[in-house]
Amino acid sequence: MPFAPRAAARAARAAHRAVRTDFALLLAVRGYEGMAAAWRHDPEATALPMRFLGKPAALVRGADGARTFYDTNLFARTGAVPAIIARPLFGRGAVHGLDGDPHRFRKAVFLEVLNHSSVAALAQVTAAQWRRTVSSWEAGSRHDVFTEAVAALGRGAFEWSGSAVRPDDVDAWSVAG
Repeated sequence: MPFAPRAAARAARAAHRAVRTDFALLLAVRGYEGMAAAWRHDPEATALPMRFLGKPAALVRGADGARTFYDTNLFARTGAVPAIIARPLFGRGAVHGLDGDPHRFRKAVFLEVLNHSSVAALAQVTAAQWRRTVSSWEAGSRHDVFTEAVAALGRGAFEWSGSAVRPDDVDAWSVAG
């Protein structure tokens, strides 16, 4: 049976409601412009309640929004981001998915080592690794730039951190996902 015009209109309205009510669909359909569109409904808001992949969520912005987001009485990180998104984006066991003491401990470790001078040192070491990588390429040769960059950045990070990884294993560890 052909698709009736009324049914098509109902389906279009339902799709529009779904896009409007689930931020994941809004992102899929409109990209980051969807985020700007969400704020147009309440331009003064610092947090907008919504759904993301069917779960309750909030879109936050600004200093007040950040304070709201980091209020552990309001939000839990564990399980907040679906594994299908979290694993490729953050990896397993990332600080983004931890709550309570494990989150505070891991965050404190990062903040302790990632001060201005240590970040500058990391940038210097990884830039040197990248220069060494590129200078080793022969003219006219072909390379997978992404894989080469990941390996160079990994070598830089291992060197900077003083990790006890054997030189022969550094590239394998660098590109291991």
